[in-house]
Amino acid sequence: MTVPNIDEKFISTFADATKETLAVQCAYKVKYGKPFLRGKGKAIVPAIIGVIGISSPSFSGSISVAFTEKIFLELMGNMLGEPFAEITEELEDGVGELINIIFGVVKKTLSQIGYQFHRAIPSVIRGNNISVHSVSTKPVIIIPFFSETSPDTFQIEIVFE
Repeated sequence: MTVPNIDEKFISTFADATKETLAVQCAYKVKYGKPFLRGKGKAIVPAIIGVIGISSPSFSGSISVAFTEKIFLELMGNMLGEPFAEITEELEDGVGELINIIFGVVKKTLSQIGYQFHRAIPSVIRGNNISVHSVSTKPVIIIPFFSETSPDTFQIEIVFE
C-alpha cells in the first residue's frame, strides 16, 4: 500500500501500540492484519468509536478506534474486572481512555525518530451502524484487528487531512 508522505513505521506504530495497550490494560491478545484503504477491504460496523485529532509538521488528521459491541464489552469486562451486558454511558469513557493510552504509546515511540505531535481531546461516538467520515479527499487507512478468542474484529482508522 502506498500513501504519499506517510512512513510505514508511522502506520505500524499505531498497530503495535494498539496491540500492546490491549494486552496490558485489558489482558486481551490481538493480532492485526494488513492495512487497507477505506473501500478496498472489509470494514466493520462498530457500536462505539473513539476519535482523536492529531497534528504535527508531517501529519494532520485523526485516529479512531472502532469496536463491535461484543469486543468492546469483553475489553471493558477485562479492564474493569466485571462482566457487562450492554454499553452504558459509564462504559463510553473506556474507549476514550483506550485511545488516549494508544496515542501515548505512539507519541513516545515516534518521538524517538523525530515525529512531534499535538492532540485534541478524544470524542466518543456510539450507536447503531455508525462510522467516521472525513471531508478530506486524502486516503483513509484501516488496520483490522483480530481477537484470539472471538471471530469479531475491531479496527483503527487513520484519516489524513
